[in-house]
Amino acid sequence: MTERIWLKSYPEGVPADIDVAQFDSLTALIDDSFTRFANRTGFSFMGRDLSYRQVDSLSMAFGAYLQGLGLVKGDRVAVMMPNLPQYPIAVAAILRAGLVLVNVNPLYTARELEHQLKDSGAKAIVILENFAGTLEKCLPATVVRHVVLCAMGDQLGLLKGTLVNYIVRHSRKLVPPFHIPGAVRFNDAIARGSSATLNRPELSGDDMAVLQYTGGTTGVSKGAVLLHRNLVANVLQNEAWSAPLTHTIPTGEQPSIVCALPLYHIFAFTYCMMQSMRLGGKLILIANPRDLPAMFQELSKHRIHLMPAVNTLFNGMLNHPGFNTVDWSHLVGATGGGSAVQASVARLWLQKTGRPILEGYGLSETSPVASGNPANTTEYNGTIGVPLPNTLHETAGRRRRRNAVAQAKSARSRSRAPGDGRLLAAAGRDRQGHDLERLFQDRGHRRDGRTRILSASSTARRTWCWSAGSMSIRPRSRTWWPNSTGCWSAPASACRMPRLARRSSWWSSRRIRR
Repeated sequence: MTERIWLKSYPEGVPADIDVAQFDSLTALIDDSFTRFANRTGFSFMGRDLSYRQVDSLSMAFGAYLQGLGLVKGDRVAVMMPNLPQYPIAVAAILRAGLVLVNVNPLYTARELEHQLKDSGAKAIVILENFAGTLEKCLPATVVRHVVLCAMGDQLGLLKGTLVNYIVRHSRKLVPPFHIPGAVRFNDAIARGSSATLNRPELSGDDMAVLQYTGGTTGVSKGAVLLHRNLVANVLQNEAWSAPLTHTIPTGEQPSIVCALPLYHIFAFTYCMMQSMRLGGKLILIANPRDLPAMFQELSKHRIHLMPAVNTLFNGMLNHPGFNTVDWSHLVGATGGGSAVQASVARLWLQKTGRPILEGYGLSETSPVASGNPANTTEYNGTIGVPLPNTLHETAGRRRRRNAVAQAKSARSRSRAPGDGRLLAAAGRDRQGHDLERLFQDRGHRRDGRTRILSASSTARRTWCWSAGSMSIRPRSRTWWPNSTGCWSAPASACRMPRLARRSSWWSSRRIRR
């Protein structure tokens, strides 16, 4: 067992381990939040609030509609939209119906979308009408048979929604012409489902919840199989890790979290949306963070408590005159991820808000957060922090590396299938049939809900990520090492999460084949 020397750096009140078996599935966690916080505002978008009770009811209706299409437990449903209220409704419906969520980047080209829909085997898609033209081009080449179309104003009420849709379609001309026979409007689907009853299938932690695709900058996009227990564990880990911050929010005041990061990305999906549900918070949805004036206009209406973002967004906000129109006095924490936060940006943020940016690190395969700076960090330190509760980091030397590669070769030879090498899944078998679970058991790891990361030393460039039965191989910089406190002392510039995450599966598969 690895000595967890980083525990001495934990803030007071943060446990070394938590009970990750509190919920049998992610849907159980969602149901718990819908029940406990029914009367609270769950999501806020363009001045329109949606309570947890409303999301609960709408998702039940939409889930019943999906089941009425003939979709059964385990079928994949793609969701392709920016941060809109329809997204959490669709996600809750998909998961509660026992289906598998496939997050899709709405900026994909037709070729990229076709690959992901074919690779995932999605039978249905929920898509914003702005991108329906892209879907139309590739739809015949996929197995998608059911299309649900959303509009920007669907959940904004009759008058405001109609006005917003008119402006989007006709004034700004953001909806190109398209023709998809048989497509159903989102609100119509909910109306049809409201007269039916959702059949709640029995779900366990070992059932697949999300098929999360990485960016694929060096090739086709790769999918990571995230089980219910993977996501539950990381939500609870983040809850424990951020407790010293959230506990400073005045009693009786609802936490408000800014969600300017895209929800189709695992960072925002888990750390923003799922974490907000767990806390009973209000998630402020920003559909287009590039439109900084509109973003600041929206944020000026709220008390901001938590602000997750990436370096480019922090930098853009800080250098925009609208930054000072927002009241940042209630901010208790800002989290940086996705890429290294520049020292100059972090210092300016601290100067303007009085709160440091706490950097972290994670992977799509670890659902995603694996390490983070402690909540008692007072200034920029250029590191990715220490492992979260229930997380082990181990250094792998040359001998262990060679043995791991040999076992990986053996595991791949036992499970070779068409398309071999294109996809490294995070749990069980991926779509190409690679038996990765066999590899975990061969290496003596237990499926105990922990995240086990064997990190590269100065002589090794390979990392094994163990997350409640999940594995991936990652290239790392030679400059990484754990110091006496267990904090990864590599310069943060060596940690560029999206690029590493997108490159790693290709890199590792090439290395294994050799």
